[in-house]
Amino acid sequence: MATTGKSLWQKLSAVSSENPEDKAYGKKLFREFTQHGYIQISPAQRITISAAAVIDFYRRLSLIRSSSSPVGRRRDDRWLRNGDFQILDVRDYGSFFRLLMELPRLRTDSIVFNPVTECDKSRPLHPKSHSHIDNRYSDPFLDSCGLSLEDQFRLLLSAAHLCGKKTGYFLSPLIDPASAVIYRKPEFFTWTSLSGREEKKEVLIQGIQRLVQAEFERSGCYDYSRLKTLAAKNDLAVVEEPGGSVCFDFTEEGGLVYFSGIFPGLQSRFPLDFVYLALPSALSDEKIQTLYKVLRVKGACKRYTGWVLELSEQRNPPSDPVEPVVLVNQGKDRFEMDEESIHSWFHGLGNLHEKNKGRIYPVTQGVFLSRDHGSSKDLLRSLFLSRFSTVSLFRRPLILQGDMAEIQNRMEDIYQRYEVVLDKGHLLRVVADESFAWWIIREKGRLLIPLMALDNPEGKNPGTIKIDYSLITGKNRILSVVDSDFSSAQGSLFLSADHSLTITDLKPGSFRLFSLQ
Repeated sequence: MATTGKSLWQKLSAVSSENPEDKAYGKKLFREFTQHGYIQISPAQRITISAAAVIDFYRRLSLIRSSSSPVGRRRDDRWLRNGDFQILDVRDYGSFFRLLMELPRLRTDSIVFNPVTECDKSRPLHPKSHSHIDNRYSDPFLDSCGLSLEDQFRLLLSAAHLCGKKTGYFLSPLIDPASAVIYRKPEFFTWTSLSGREEKKEVLIQGIQRLVQAEFERSGCYDYSRLKTLAAKNDLAVVEEPGGSVCFDFTEEGGLVYFSGIFPGLQSRFPLDFVYLALPSALSDEKIQTLYKVLRVKGACKRYTGWVLELSEQRNPPSDPVEPVVLVNQGKDRFEMDEESIHSWFHGLGNLHEKNKGRIYPVTQGVFLSRDHGSSKDLLRSLFLSRFSTVSLFRRPLILQGDMAEIQNRMEDIYQRYEVVLDKGHLLRVVADESFAWWIIREKGRLLIPLMALDNPEGKNPGTIKIDYSLITGKNRILSVVDSDFSSAQGSLFLSADHSLTITDLKPGSFRLFSLQ
């Protein structure tokens, strides 16, 4: 196993064809990252950065930062519910190395890597293997430097840690129908007779075991695609889910234990911090609770970490968690930005707060946003609502899919400016009309008033909006107000002495943020 500390980056720097221009550009990227916490470059610019400049950037970063896990340096688990998550797929970049310069662009503090083990292109989230890294992700430059495929993945995870990111891994009980474990351990799955004849599970399993053994004796190897075909010819088939993937049978103890050991096995080989567990909608609440308990016993959740669980709306989260849980439902937050949706959103925040009151470890509902869902304007409004309405224990982490950097950069700098207000503040009032909505957040002597235009069937414009905050601040104070429309990092400053805000120029589909103190 190659080391992934600063000595490795120095070795890579020594063997790369570094010229003065590459070194200067690596230094420029390093200064920008250390000053702002991220690098603002487009995807088109990212792919033009030379390998030598990438290595120089990380070499410099490794001199001032540790490549060990940020979780390992913590003494609490608040990072999970206070953080945000970006889902990354190495297939979108081509290799582990080509993904390196995406990491410093990200504004989230945690990354979820989709499976990097062998899989069929048609089922990238449901791999054939949970142990063999897909050799399509190997990089010729790193190959020439003597780094194995596994070491290249470790290098990527090390780079994420250097950028201050926690590293997660996507895991699902759904696997490819040509997976080795299906035929080597058929008792872990549900089998059926293609002709519809009634047979006990034991009989079906014995039939597939005899077939596998006979084929191995004939050929001396295991061809799992061929075994699937042979099984069908012998009236046998493993039960498949919609889409063609296969799910472990969690009524079978062996299958439950095997699946529960997959992530600890990966964690023993690679510096991964947490697991993103995507559970199919057909899995019952009872099986989910059983799986959760076994996962905990198997040690898949280390100290000061927790779970990111992807569940359908019909399923319940763990009833009594002993570590924080972030729930994800990819369809739940796709709604129209109208009055009814806003009322539902804040009602849901209240329910979330009530459910977590008696819990030592809260269950938090994440907000899933995908670049493929909606226009940039719709995503911006969704991001604005998510960022500036979820305060304190109401906070809902972001789970992002696709390149959102350009959209995020218009939001995150202002969000970070008011992060303390949102973290410690209280949601006091919500007003939603058919064409606009606003709410008030107070933290000590500061107020935040987010305002957004809503969609409505008649296409009605917001018109004149008056926001009276006198009952909160009293009538004898002159307040300074910063009005941010997110067109730039700086807002406009003015004084307010009439205990209210009057807005006449809120455009359809837009939003504003007012900070008063």
